[in-house]
Amino acid sequence: MTLLHGTVLLDYNEIDTGVAMKELEKMRFIKEGQKYSDADRDQFYMRSAFAFMRENPTRMLKQWLSKFANFWRFYPRTDKAYHESIQPSRRRPWPRRIGRHQPVFEPWLILLGLIGLWR
Repeated sequence: MTLLHGTVLLDYNEIDTGVAMKELEKMRFIKEGQKYSDADRDQFYMRSAFAFMRENPTRMLKQWLSKFANFWRFYPRTDKAYHESIQPSRRRPWPRRIGRHQPVFEPWLILLGLIGLWR
């Protein structure tokens, strides 16, 4: 499922995971995969994702470059909307404003991590 979200549904997943799930439910091969056991279903979905990659090589290259840039960026993403709430969630037990300081800390984390890796 993660592979499908990262390839076939990446554009929808960048908007919101809920949007991606709604779009996924409309796809033919999802309904077809439901007839398999869990392990076989995973294999079926993986084969479907790889088939999508083979059919769309240019799109895959663009996605991989975008993912690489998003993973290694030194500043917070400005192109993705995050829903705010008054109370922080359990997964994020700090206020959103702390994330604004990300450009101060992330470069140091990456730099020190590379130094540690080199040593």
